[in-house]
Amino acid sequence: MPDRSHRTSASADRLSVLVLPRHGRKGAASRLRLLDLLPGLTDHGIDVTVRPLFDDRHLDARDSGRAAPLAVGVGRGLRRLATLLRARSYDVVWIEKEALPFVPFAVESAMLAGSRFIVDHGDARFLHYQNHPRHLVRWLLGGKLSGLVRRARATTVGNAPLESWACAAGAVEVVQLPTAIDLSRYAARPHTGAGVFTIGWIGSPSTAVYLHPIAPVLADLTSSGAARLLVVGAGDIALPGVTATYLPWDEHTEADLVAQFDVGIVPLEDGPWEQAKSPYKLLQYMASGLPVVGSPVGAVPDIIRHGVNGFLASTNAEWRLALDALRADPDLRRRMGDDARRSIASYSLDAVVPRLADLFWRVARQ
Repeated sequence: MPDRSHRTSASADRLSVLVLPRHGRKGAASRLRLLDLLPGLTDHGIDVTVRPLFDDRHLDARDSGRAAPLAVGVGRGLRRLATLLRARSYDVVWIEKEALPFVPFAVESAMLAGSRFIVDHGDARFLHYQNHPRHLVRWLLGGKLSGLVRRARATTVGNAPLESWACAAGAVEVVQLPTAIDLSRYAARPHTGAGVFTIGWIGSPSTAVYLHPIAPVLADLTSSGAARLLVVGAGDIALPGVTATYLPWDEHTEADLVAQFDVGIVPLEDGPWEQAKSPYKLLQYMASGLPVVGSPVGAVPDIIRHGVNGFLASTNAEWRLALDALRADPDLRRRMGDDARRSIASYSLDAVVPRLADLFWRVARQ
């Protein structure tokens, strides 16, 4: 992608945007919140330069429970510092949450001085600093992300709870930009009623913990042969009593794997972090024409219309009732699945990318 060495004028027909994600495509938040939107910006006169902070070695170490080598972290930090020294040469800088993790606000703010930057928040990352076990980290960094939001020309957020946080933090402008999905990658699943009823979940090792509270329901259904469970991307998770097929996640096969489900599930705990989550897996299920069952937490009730495109379930008894209803009625699965796909049109890349492009042009002309 082009690397512009100077800003364009307000009347020019193209913009140069520096994008600073935390990770590359292997990082789910970076991929879904920023990277997936970038190809569509070209048609809106925007040239992007992408400079991730960490490479895949950092994620591989984290997911395996190991600490990344210190030299790797130092090296990536120095590269990011060098990138920030050139940030003012771009029309706009778009940052995933913060440019320099664990660096105080005053330092990062100084590095960004003179640049028109926008920060993006797709989850409640600020809680990591505010609730950190070390007092020094809380003291130095507890208000950092709020400070960046106040300094930014605009803040993009994934949902209403994050918009409320950004407004309370003093953001100049907040744009609710939902995590978008490429609908062309997903085909509606036919619900014929043939085969064993398949319950599916897709995610990461860090989010697989949400399966534990409903494990008794899943264990009862799978052990009796009433259903089978496919779990994608959970890593080495043990669900007591649950018979399941565990499959590795891959960006190139995830749509095909989701297409094997009869219903997609989104169990969540009801905590501050979960209240601000944007459940992308819910969009994947619905794009595949699947009915969904989810916990009424955070953005989930904004997407699931209970009894229309899926069910909301708070207790294990409600989870069992919802799954039994869908298991027994292929026509119900089809009707709900058809409505599910129609209902997420506003979450498509075609709907979200033009809004992001308009924001970049507006900020560049300030």
